[in-house]
Amino acid sequence: MTKIWTTSIAVALAWTNVCHAGNAEQRSADPSSGTMTVAFIGTPTITVSASPTEISQGEDATFTVTIWPTSSRQLAVNFFMNGTAALGEDYMLIGNFNKAGQLIVPSGQSSTTVTLHSLVEDGDDGRKAGETAVFNLLHNKQYRTGTPKSATIRIQL
Repeated sequence: MTKIWTTSIAVALAWTNVCHAGNAEQRSADPSSGTMTVAFIGTPTITVSASPTEISQGEDATFTVTIWPTSSRQLAVNFFMNGTAALGEDYMLIGNFNKAGQLIVPSGQSSTTVTLHSLVEDGDDGRKAGETAVFNLLHNKQYRTGTPKSATIRIQL
């Protein structure tokens, strides 16, 4: 870790830059009001979670993609779905996607969501214990993938 401290007594504003793990942290303090602002500069890390992790046919669940630190620019998140459930047959995804199928995270947001809507199937298609839909994050030069980088939702019959 490299620390660079710069302060000015003549000005009531102190700046601190701390570089660690490829990111920079910029702090501004106003001693007269006792407030401090922290801004992170660098490559954000993204993770994914699911809630609830088990649903029945016809119900919804949410994948949440979290970004830290937030990005000053829009991020296009690469991902793929796998598992025993089939997209378009067993479930649909609802979210802010671009034409390339990437999940779009607007600038300044710390998270975004994708709704998984499970479809109701008529008749028995051979599923016994339910099926899974797994959301997997893929690396991109705009961000790093953190842990967890995948999340699973089980669709029960």
